[in-house]
Amino acid sequence: MSASVKVEARFSKDVLCVELEPSKTVQNLKELLAGRFPVGTVPGDIRLLYGGKFLNNDHLLSQVFNLGEDIPRYVVMGMIRDGLRPADAAAPSVKQARVSPTEEDGPPNYFDKLPDDLVLLILRPHIETPTQMFQLMRTCRRFMKLVPGARVALNVNSVPNAEKRADGLFRAYSTIRKLTATDYVSRLVDAATAHCHDIEEVHFNKMLLKPDSLVAFLRGSCPRLHTLDFTSFDTWPFTDAAAEALIPAGPTLAVLKIHCCAPQALTDAGMARLVVHLPHLRQFELRGCPSIGDACLAALGESHPPLETIGLCPVSLGFRDQPDQPITEAGILSFARGPGHFPHLRSVTLAAPAAFTDAALAGLGAACPALEEIRLLCADQRSVAMPLGDDGMRALLTACPRIEVLEADGAPALTDGAFPLPSPPAAKLRIVSFSRCPKLGLTDAFRDWLVQRPAGLVELTLEDDPQVGDGLAVAVIARHGATLQSLDLSRKRALKRHFISNATMEAIAAHRPPLRRLGISGCADVTQKGLRAFIDARAEMGPAAPLCFVRCERVKAMTKALEKAMTRCMVTWSDPALRYSGCRE
Repeated sequence: MSASVKVEARFSKDVLCVELEPSKTVQNLKELLAGRFPVGTVPGDIRLLYGGKFLNNDHLLSQVFNLGEDIPRYVVMGMIRDGLRPADAAAPSVKQARVSPTEEDGPPNYFDKLPDDLVLLILRPHIETPTQMFQLMRTCRRFMKLVPGARVALNVNSVPNAEKRADGLFRAYSTIRKLTATDYVSRLVDAATAHCHDIEEVHFNKMLLKPDSLVAFLRGSCPRLHTLDFTSFDTWPFTDAAAEALIPAGPTLAVLKIHCCAPQALTDAGMARLVVHLPHLRQFELRGCPSIGDACLAALGESHPPLETIGLCPVSLGFRDQPDQPITEAGILSFARGPGHFPHLRSVTLAAPAAFTDAALAGLGAACPALEEIRLLCADQRSVAMPLGDDGMRALLTACPRIEVLEADGAPALTDGAFPLPSPPAAKLRIVSFSRCPKLGLTDAFRDWLVQRPAGLVELTLEDDPQVGDGLAVAVIARHGATLQSLDLSRKRALKRHFISNATMEAIAAHRPPLRRLGISGCADVTQKGLRAFIDARAEMGPAAPLCFVRCERVKAMTKALEKAMTRCMVTWSDPALRYSGCRE
């Protein structure tokens, strides 16, 4: 196979095109060129320039031009004849010898050889907005062809006037893979339904969607949905019809999160019909859905999906006057079924205080041996107290040795006997919360359970536990002082005797944990002396000290100088998010 060579003669401005076998040498090329130029030109007078270098006569063309047997090339090179060389040609120039645009000099461009699917996978993180999309399309012809058909992720909140431009926007983004939107109405979803037909992830937050629009969207645009994260208003909620529309996507749906639905919109039976069609469900969260109860739990236990996270809060936490909670002890037992029924379940969050009996906790622990996080929540302080006792908590901790997060608020029957000493190697605790447990802290068993764990506790909440005193607080601070960020020992009820005093504040000053929240409200034995030790220790920590919110309402004789010292040390006595009141004299 011959190679085409285009030669530009610097001395005569002529351009010659010759064909030569790659096995020939540079000397053979010079002889062929000498016959094409005027009389008097001999091969010895010709000097060929390629790649900024003069070529030797004995070099093969296949080596010089990097020619392959199956890839013919069109090579451009320069020629200078001795005796007629112009002054500006004394030094070879790269521009005089260049490769044609079809094939660059140097190492091959392997990116051009990648398949389109792999290129689109690389581009996905970089085409989440229209601006990024158009910038990539102007980069090269290949991107101009590939980007419009890419499986992109679209965040509608980053598009100006998205609601008015909805039709044109979704026509351009007809192959959306992930759709994120906040505070939009049904018009936007109707446009997505008309143009998008294979969305895998949907994240809707506070969307004012009509039920019919949502149902049409789920049926028409999400046949292979993988993730649905939906937060609605009570006016236009997630309904049983929307749950039914998700059934065709059941074989692929792995993440389902629904927050805040009206009482009669999403029923227990409607959700139970859906979950039996979700064989690959991994994350399941229903919050503020007051009708969800035992039927949904029983359907999950029957279908047995590979759950990793489950969260069922039928009532909205923090709101009062909620309807009766439909989750009972029988529902939790029907979900647990038997030992090892959910071997991959790592996180459980339930808000049904009346259902947390010893039998329910023991069955849940046996069914989930890999459990790492368990939160047993109450809607507010007026909720029904948990009937949970020592036997249920002890069975749970024994069956689930990897627990790192443990919350159980409002268990008046719980005592120190529920916490057996951990057998090595014990898991590292991160969050522990036992509020409104009046019998907790009477002995040293609970303190030993906390202290004998590996260091790493981040948050400890023992709010309104009257028996918890300085001994437990000082031991925890000494053990976990390097990581402790939140410590709440507040007392909301008037007590005749207070067990938290200046000793706790002095321990904080000595070990200097990186606290971001400290609750000592109602601890009347904490005086100005203890606060001064705490403030002085934070002053020595310097600018690296994190901002700390402190609950302290009954410290007497608060001076202006101490208040100024608190401000200088990045300590504030007001936390609007938690409705903390300021320090009062």
